Amino acid sequence: MAFWSKITCKIHLVNGSDHDTVEIKEKKIIIGRKAEHTISINDTSISRDHLQITIEKDAVIIEDMGSSNGSFLNGVPLVGFQPTPYLEGQPIILGKCPINIFIELPR
Repeated sequence: MAFWSKITCKIHLVNGSDHDTVEIKEKKIIIGRKAEHTISINDTSISRDHLQITIEKDAVIIEDMGSSNGSFLNGVPLVGFQPTPYLEGQPIILGKCPINIFIELPR
């Protein structure tokens, strides 16, 4: 059995007082406007394929997929197609969407 099939990672979507949590068990997911993505956000500032999240044995890696309006980690723009380590508690912003994304790492 592969490592990633044994863990659950929680992704928290926060928009003001609204909060939603998505549990994922896949090794890789993409967030974007496409309905078939694990997390689909219907916002025109979000690209169809916007951000990839990869869960590795001892790390979570995020990667902007060349989005039009960018992805931001702690307010700093991510470089497109450059894998970036994610530390728990860091806010992720996609484009101009008012949703903050936080990843809760598996324990």
